[in-house]
Order: sequence, then structure tokens, then C-alpha cells
Amino acid sequence: MITLYSGHGSSQYDVGESALNDQDWQKIRNLAIGLLNRQSKLEASNILSSRGFKLHHGSNGFCDEFHVLYRKVPLDEYVTFGAEAEENERRQAYSQVADAITELGFFIRFIGVEIDHNSSPQAVITPHPKITSSTVQHALGDAEQLVVQNRPASAVDRAHTSLHGYLKEVCFDSNLAVQGQDPSLTELMKVLIKQHPRFNNLGTQADQIEKILKAMSVTCDALNPIRNHGSLAHANETLLDPAEAMLAINASRTLLHYVDQKLK
Repeated sequence: MITLYSGHGSSQYDVGESALNDQDWQKIRNLAIGLLNRQSKLEASNILSSRGFKLHHGSNGFCDEFHVLYRKVPLDEYVTFGAEAEENERRQAYSQVADAITELGFFIRFIGVEIDHNSSPQAVITPHPKITSSTVQHALGDAEQLVVQNRPASAVDRAHTSLHGYLKEVCFDSNLAVQGQDPSLTELMKVLIKQHPRFNNLGTQADQIEKILKAMSVTCDALNPIRNHGSLAHANETLLDPAEAMLAINASRTLLHYVDQKLK
């Protein structure tokens, strides 16, 4: 178990049953995200919206009453959380998450993650982009929750929305010339690659990277109809199978990861 936040008192704790059903937890989670956004604690908001934590009852040998934010995660993600546990700024953000939920009436004593020994191969980890918006954060969080619940076909739309919203924010933040009121994901990706100065230098393997970028634009073009006709974005009778749904989700996340890293 990795403990990302620990309140005052004994550091020993056990994780019990879920404290709320999914619908009630979603309401509390969204309220806490809204509170953190209004307090300009955006890193904490991002953690709560996208990391898939759920509210559980906690216990210890002193019969204390408290709650725990908790997740079981695949090995690779467990290692990522372990690195976060060593970062002071990240730990402060987790403390802010605990404070926000506690303020809503659920005393958070610990936030922790544990290895899921029965996990399937890991999806591409949820991005945490520097340039963001409430829409992007909510969409990333919703997609993460649906993937955790093994509902990838339902998550495709939210993954697409998070990438589309993120690219809009990037183009707006960078004052790039975008045509129309509602440019497509494909159009935004092309504008970004052609106009943003960070993409003028693609490194020592520029020719090969340029080929990958062209393929990424083709991927964007494919994600649009997949989202419209194979997900729950609309009342489609035939949905993507789980493997193909995860392919679309991972493609969206990979694109977002790359652009975010390139702009840092």
C-alpha cells in the first residue's frame, strides 16, 4: 500500500467497504472538484477528477471513525503513484483533496493505492495536461471512472471530448488561427502542428517524427466517426468491442500526452 496522504494520529489503517454508491459518490466528487476549482487548487482538482479514487470506510485498532480515498491499480500505475508520494507539491495537492471532501462532510484520514493483482494489461495512464479547462478535467475524470468500471465503450466519447477540448484550449491559449466556431479534432491537430512554434523542431529524427505526426492526424480523423457511430455519444445500436474501444481511448490519451509534453 502506498499512502499519498495521512492525517493526524495513528498511521495504521485498514480499508473497508465503499462508503457511497457510485451515483452518490459522483455527486460528492463533482462538488469537491468545483470547490477546488473555485479555490484555484487546480492540481488537486485534476487529481480528484482523473485518478479514479473512491470513498471507503476506514478503521484502525483505536476504533477511530474516518474515510479513505482508495484505489487498486495495475503495477505500472502503482509505480507512478510511488513517485508522486515522494513529491512535496504532489503531496500538498492530495492534502487539498482530503480537505475538500472533508469540508463536504466526509472526514478523509488517508488517501492510498494498492496493487491490483488481478488487473488486466494497463491502459495508457490518464494525462494531466498543464493547459486545461473544467470541461477537459471532467471528461478526463469521467473516462477514467468508466475505464476503471470496465466500460470502455462508454468511455470513448469522454476520451474524445477530453482530447478535443484540450486541443481547443491549446490553440486558444497560443492564439493560433483556427477557422470556424467549432473546428473538428482533425482540424485542430493540423493547425497545431503547422502553426505552433514548438513543432518547428522535431529533433534529430525529424523526418520519421513527421511521419508519425501525419499518422496521428489520420488517427484524429478516424476517432471522429468512431466516437459518433461506435460509442454512447449517440443512441448507437452497435458499440465498439472492448479491445477496439480501449484502442480508441489509448490513442486519444497518447495524442494528449504527446502534445502536452511537447508544449512544456
